[in-house]
Amino acid sequence: MSPRLIIARAAMMLALVAAGALPVSAQAPHRGFLTGFGGADATKHASPFFGGAIGVDLGDHVQITADVGRIQNAEPTFTHDDLALVASDAASEGIVASATSKVPTNYYTAGVRVRTGDRWRFRPYALVHAGVAHMSPKPTFMIEGVDVTSLMMSDLANDPGDPYSVRQSFREETRPMATVGGGVTTAVTDHVQVDLGYKFSSIFIKKGYLQDFEGSPHSHNRIDTHRFYAGLGLTF
Repeated sequence: MSPRLIIARAAMMLALVAAGALPVSAQAPHRGFLTGFGGADATKHASPFFGGAIGVDLGDHVQITADVGRIQNAEPTFTHDDLALVASDAASEGIVASATSKVPTNYYTAGVRVRTGDRWRFRPYALVHAGVAHMSPKPTFMIEGVDVTSLMMSDLANDPGDPYSVRQSFREETRPMATVGGGVTTAVTDHVQVDLGYKFSSIFIKKGYLQDFEGSPHSHNRIDTHRFYAGLGLTF
């Protein structure tokens, strides 16, 4: 084989490695990562979320990982629909009213992440997590332009023995949360990586929570969230 052909093939292989199309044989070994991320949650409304993740390698393909994050508004569709019925019923009586809510949610999960392509520039992964979500609902009730939220949440408007009262439906609550997802990481430098991914989570709620149990045609026992994210992390 001529020297010119050898040089041409070597240049082609280097270009493919740089593009991630061939395995990279010399990468610095890492034992874990620390990543900050942000993105959009699509529960009912497009809402920002942010958080951080840490992971420790158990081998070339398996990591133990943990996430902490905050979803700015995880209001589910059924809550939005039930509150819209409140305004509709009031309008049928000639009353101008509105009922809305936000559900800021902090979550804490841990689990396993499985990666492929240990000798490739781009490393796809899948993950399974379990943990808890703490929800802090913030309803707003307006009648004829007057904010009556405090009244609607007071003892005067809520029977202390009623488990499905307005105040009980919008109480702060911590519930189990399960997550599955996937993504891809790519190294920017020896110790910096970009992480792009998607996570689907279910928060398992009690009967009547964030819903009109007596008036709604359906009962719901979970809130599903869809999170798309990008992160920048350090490997160590």
